[in-house]
Amino acid sequence: MSAPVRPGPGRAPRTASRPVHQAAHTTAHHGLQRTREIEPERRVADPGSRAERLLLDSYLRSRSRLAGRPVTCVSERTIISNPVAARLFHGVSQAMLWEQAARAMDSRREDSCEFVLADGRTVVAVCRPIDDRGRIIGAVIEATDDGESPRGQSPRVRTPIGSGEFAGLAGQGEQWREMCAEAVHARDSGLPMLVRGEVGTGKLSLLTALFGADRVRVMDAAMVPVDGFAPWARELRERLAEPGGVVVVRRLECLEPAAAQAVCSLLDMAHPDARLAGTLTLGERAGEAFGPLVRRFAVATIDVPPLRRRFEDLPQLLVALSLRVEGRPRRWMPEAVQALCRLEWTENIRQLENVVRRVIAGCPAGDIRARHLPDEVLTDAPRRRLTQLEQLEFTEMLSTLRRTGGNKKEAAQILEISRSTLYRKMRQFGMDLTRSAF
Repeated sequence: MSAPVRPGPGRAPRTASRPVHQAAHTTAHHGLQRTREIEPERRVADPGSRAERLLLDSYLRSRSRLAGRPVTCVSERTIISNPVAARLFHGVSQAMLWEQAARAMDSRREDSCEFVLADGRTVVAVCRPIDDRGRIIGAVIEATDDGESPRGQSPRVRTPIGSGEFAGLAGQGEQWREMCAEAVHARDSGLPMLVRGEVGTGKLSLLTALFGADRVRVMDAAMVPVDGFAPWARELRERLAEPGGVVVVRRLECLEPAAAQAVCSLLDMAHPDARLAGTLTLGERAGEAFGPLVRRFAVATIDVPPLRRRFEDLPQLLVALSLRVEGRPRRWMPEAVQALCRLEWTENIRQLENVVRRVIAGCPAGDIRARHLPDEVLTDAPRRRLTQLEQLEFTEMLSTLRRTGGNKKEAAQILEISRSTLYRKMRQFGMDLTRSAF
């Protein structure tokens, strides 16, 4: 997809500064205001641009062809939905729709994608790019029918993974589902398993969910420098001699070659009924693991995707982590989820859990909105990539607005700029002019 269209990691769709009269409903910062469909062809006498006309034409064609089915057309500035789609995507922000559609349109061809609804379920849809002379300007999103339902009835909505063998894990996106299916197949094969992924992706949690906490025996190689290799190796030998257990050698990359070679010899003495599994941390900061030891486990290999490749799971992850932190689920508003989607998450789920803990400590009750996120999250998650000077300006502006309780007149005086300049810069940085708290 071309760079001007597809939002990057630090860039988000722009919200129109005027009402989007082209759309069947308008876009608000905290979600999509959806009530009833206003006939676009009656409201648009003179569309403001060629892109808006193409978006409207695509919507009308799809709506006519798919009577009764959820149809949405979305671009960086505009969204058009029929009533069925408006009800289905209620509570999902335009930015989230556009970002997920943009990720699904990398191939510039019609493709299936999944959208996370406000209640944590996933709806399966078809995304078709809208092309304007070789430039992608928007997408048509058509929620697909269930294979056993008559045409025009309920769209195919998936319930979240989080029960049965994956109890305690949160995920429902395509990559997560594919990984879970591979993990179940590897478990049932009885072969040694290697689970690899970046730091904090939940490799051990996956193995624990697969085999059960009562069977898993973890030998963390990162403890060898603390405990010494000899005591650690003796405990490993004892674990390997136990029938029916699952011995997980964690962080294989932490073992020195000589120690790793000794572990290979210990594996040869494992009980026939002992199950072997290992975890390997990938990434620039991870050490290089001893090849022969890795291959002993890598008979069946499972790759855990990083958080940045499964943002569709973020709403469910936030609910699950809230439940883990304070014993009850919390509602994370789309504006907060949208801001979190713009971080790099180099430490993945572990880093996300730390943010959840901080947010809940500062907001012990009620819905969690963008203003409840830590300052550095809002600073690091602007609407687009900023230069170093712009980043400093954005940070100062955000700090001043917080200090004045959202009073823009007072903030402009402190910053020694006019209110019109403050408003212009807020729009430039993607900050919502209607908010009174930052």
